[in-house]
Amino acid sequence: MTMLIWEHNNIIVSDPVNLGSFEELDISEEQEIIIRHDSNSEISDCGFYIEPFKGEYTGSHSPVKDYERVLWYGNNYPGYGISLIQRYTVTGVIDDHNGVRLADYERSEQKDIFKGQEMEILSGDSLGEKAVISSYNPSSQNFTIEGDFTSNISGQNYRIAIRDEQIFTTKNGSSYYYTIPLIYRAGIIERLGSVTVHLKVKIPKFALSAGKHLFDLNMEYTSIEG
Repeated sequence: MTMLIWEHNNIIVSDPVNLGSFEELDISEEQEIIIRHDSNSEISDCGFYIEPFKGEYTGSHSPVKDYERVLWYGNNYPGYGISLIQRYTVTGVIDDHNGVRLADYERSEQKDIFKGQEMEILSGDSLGEKAVISSYNPSSQNFTIEGDFTSNISGQNYRIAIRDEQIFTTKNGSSYYYTIPLIYRAGIIERLGSVTVHLKVKIPKFALSAGKHLFDLNMEYTSIEG
């Protein structure tokens, strides 16, 4: 059976990770989490979710109340709660450019993780130009962009730098039914691979003295090894 391995500060996580103290400041620094797995093949369809804490409880209320409170912040106070931050940068070469449609036949992502992101051209007459991606079709390996570049970019290099931040709410990351999809390789962690994400907490000022909240961060995935 496939096992996930979680690391924080270059140490395998076995005890709760402290995301910050909120006696005065209402926002924490980003905490880096690295996830690996021990499968002999890649794992796919990866997505993150939280659930009530299962370890030795040392919080202020109860595992269920802590979990519900964390989601309550996200549900009721936009921009507050626990956020998952993902960064993923890809590069490539445009094989075909036809108006607002661009093809890169080396792309391997099987889901559209590029919608709403900016494509930046790294070479040629359109060097430095950017365009917003309105969609990506994994089957045809075609991007559709909003507008067009000032020159034909066939054969030119490009970069897409994704930064995605999502807050855990009842309908977003609250269970394995409502996961926050992994962006890296469109949800795939290769054999012997790893992925890095960041967690951040922002608490409304009225709740800074609400006590110590504990929760578990988990990942749903598909593995041929179970």
